[in-house]
Amino acid sequence: MKIIFIVALLLCISVVLGLKCYSCTSSESMSDCKGKMMEADCSVIGSGFDRCASMSVDMETGGVKVKSYVKSCYTKAGCETGNDAFKQCKQISGATCELDCCDKDGCNGDTNGGTNSGTLAAVSVILMVACTFMALFR
Repeated sequence: MKIIFIVALLLCISVVLGLKCYSCTSSESMSDCKGKMMEADCSVIGSGFDRCASMSVDMETGGVKVKSYVKSCYTKAGCETGNDAFKQCKQISGATCELDCCDKDGCNGDTNGGTNSGTLAAVSVILMVACTFMALFR
């Protein structure tokens, strides 16, 4: 009977894959970054990484030239505050600043966007309660 309960418990746990985003960095160009792209599992980086992002900055200020191109896992809060910062960056004469965030698997790869929404591992509470009652009242 214990084996049946253990099997029922395992069936109650539904595990789904975490969000997968493309990851790369370059100080040359976005094309160079795309040439180095690798898929990254955002759940491995840490909790809260629920967005994919593509960022590019190309500007010169105070005689210093800045070029940075990044694709990575990102947070919702980072996307919101980052968009405000990138709006200010766009006001600098001659600057090119872009931040695009999305929440589908592989959506920052510039192919056709992802089709599956990623989520962290989850436990179905209703099924877990049902399994517990089943074990208690057998």
